[in-house]
Amino acid sequence: MTVKVSKIITANFFRKTIVLFVLALVLSCGQDPIFYTIKEEPIPVKPRIKGSPTNMVLFTRNYETLMYVASGNLHWYGKNGWDSREYAIPQPGGKVIGLAATEEYLYALCIIDSGITTVLRRIGQTGVWQDILTSDGNYTLIQSLYTVTTESGSRLFVGAMNNSGRDFGVLWLNDISDTDNPALTLVNGLNDTSMLSGAASRNEGSGIVYFLSTKGRSVYMISENELTTGGPAQQLGETGNRMFMGMIKLNNGPIIVIERNGGAFFEARESGLRPLMYSDGTAVRGASGKFATGALALWQQVTYDENGTPNYTDGKRMLIAGIQGGLFSSTTSTSYSHGYVEIELDSTYQYDADKWLVLNSISDINPDITVDGNKPRYTATIGKHPINHFFQAPESIDNRMTFFASTQTAGLWSYRNRTGGLQWNAEGENEP
Repeated sequence: MTVKVSKIITANFFRKTIVLFVLALVLSCGQDPIFYTIKEEPIPVKPRIKGSPTNMVLFTRNYETLMYVASGNLHWYGKNGWDSREYAIPQPGGKVIGLAATEEYLYALCIIDSGITTVLRRIGQTGVWQDILTSDGNYTLIQSLYTVTTESGSRLFVGAMNNSGRDFGVLWLNDISDTDNPALTLVNGLNDTSMLSGAASRNEGSGIVYFLSTKGRSVYMISENELTTGGPAQQLGETGNRMFMGMIKLNNGPIIVIERNGGAFFEARESGLRPLMYSDGTAVRGASGKFATGALALWQQVTYDENGTPNYTDGKRMLIAGIQGGLFSSTTSTSYSHGYVEIELDSTYQYDADKWLVLNSISDINPDITVDGNKPRYTATIGKHPINHFFQAPESIDNRMTFFASTQTAGLWSYRNRTGGLQWNAEGENEP
């Protein structure tokens, strides 16, 4: 009898010990950053535009400037919200996987014929869609497209795969001889290369020069005169086979490219490439230990006075870059290290026509200003998703200058004031 009682007491003691241990573990974990991050996660919104949306562009049609984006079908956004019937535009057909725009035309890259063929189409400020043909029979499988606006007009560049699938070429839209029926023409010297990942231009004094980045063959340049007369593009310096994921031109002229591994930034000039530097001599890296997705954007902070009047010019300016990591774990937390970084472009950074760009602001590049200081909420939302494209709507179509992001798999997101406060979340059906 005594033995049985002893066993019962021992079993009860063991059960109580286990319960107390679990309670202690739960209570201690309540202070862990991962639990705080979960607490900060808002209710997910069902995305209006699902999947992997394209880049976003501005285009004026029927005298109304709107933002366009696609995920299969084309969508438009402006002062009247999403897909207003008043500004309806015909669908280009097929599955839209890329967009570009000039002042005269909106371009759509479409997959047709059960996903084995791509076609480039354009539509004007009025009228219907028109197919763009290529004058080169080897590079017909278009994969990427970029427009460059200069003082004298716009140029469209596309990256296309060889029909055999072995390499890429870069083509430009030649509308010099026939503006109504332009044709894509191979840029001389840019066959047997890698996928085109960005395009920008500058007036270098000798005329307009185009810079073209690729995912594996570094950066090339070609002047307007060489482009239109069949001259060859030139690789910038001894840059090797670097994989540059994206290119962007800052408001005052510098052209920046970002490398995939580690997210190193470089400035591109006729004289070559140089790592983007802080004033203390350290290099600017946007994705240390991670990968750059190629998503790049310029972001302007909107500030408000005591009367709630917005100011669109005096706030901080940021260079935004998408990053992609993996599942990050430590002794205190576990989270996805995707999302983006922000690099401040303060008003006093050094740049002129004869000097390389140097950034004066040296600070933590994890998102802070763009998320109003709420870093845990950022981590719990957009920080869990790799991003392909960013776009900040201009004040002319959105007085809040909403910041948008096309995620890789979770649809189109935006940073807005929703239930629970300012947050990144999917752009939903009920958004204004």
